[in-house]
Amino acid sequence: MALILGTSLIVLLLPHPDLLNLLAELTAPVQKFCLSVTPTGSYKPYYDAIVCGAPLPDRLAAPFQVTGLIHLLVVSGTHLIFLSELLRRAGIQRFEIHAAILSGFVVMTGGQAPALRALAALILGALSRWLGLSWSHLDVTLASGMLLWALFPELITKLSFLLSWAAALSLSLTGGGGLKRHIAMFAFLYPVLAPLAPPHPASIFFNWLFAPVVGSFLFPASLAATLVPPLATASNLLWSVTETVLTTLAMGLTPLPPADPPPRAALWVYLWSLHLGAHGYRVWAARRGDAA
Repeated sequence: MALILGTSLIVLLLPHPDLLNLLAELTAPVQKFCLSVTPTGSYKPYYDAIVCGAPLPDRLAAPFQVTGLIHLLVVSGTHLIFLSELLRRAGIQRFEIHAAILSGFVVMTGGQAPALRALAALILGALSRWLGLSWSHLDVTLASGMLLWALFPELITKLSFLLSWAAALSLSLTGGGGLKRHIAMFAFLYPVLAPLAPPHPASIFFNWLFAPVVGSFLFPASLAATLVPPLATASNLLWSVTETVLTTLAMGLTPLPPADPPPRAALWVYLWSLHLGAHGYRVWAARRGDAA
């Protein structure tokens, strides 16, 4: 872990080309091709968003935003984990094949910050297991964030990178499951989300009740419909039901006004404070265990 962090800091301080713009240039033609093969029709913007990483029009994104389920449409770790599990079920176990296919998917979706960070976390997590290291989820979150920051320093200005890192950190800090975990994640992420679009308290329950079910079907169905066009009829029905249900739920909620945005540096200080606090607690717990 110290080697990863130390190397990341050294690379961060060294001058290097603008790799983020270079990545954008390389991924643009691939993403354009992806957008050209998604199902057509009134639900195409949803397919473009969840399969190819295209931004969703505000009109369609509003119900997802108000109910706190917009993260289901952002290409992130959830999509990569699903693809990795799909490869395992298909009998493909080799890590390098997983890494190559997942990297291809990240390129196809435009190499966006959340997907890049999630890919780095999956690769580093697999590397730590292969080397027999005892990296926790918290360690992998820190290492993947630092590695991406070192390779693409411009990411520090991207709110999507901060949100992705904060979301992964909140998952690391909130053990267990159920409603209590969603309440804790809401509390951890609120300071980061408030300046952009403050999450409604009801989003805690929507994520608890609907996110696991909706998230388990939307991406697989949309990907299947893109690969096998005749399946779009069933996938469109799923999108229709989801759109209707979320629009109905959102009608009963009043969007909260955005808070005055603090300096971006303050949000990074908040993120690093959570990291340091978690590390301090882990050291204290370990010493307490040794003393006992």
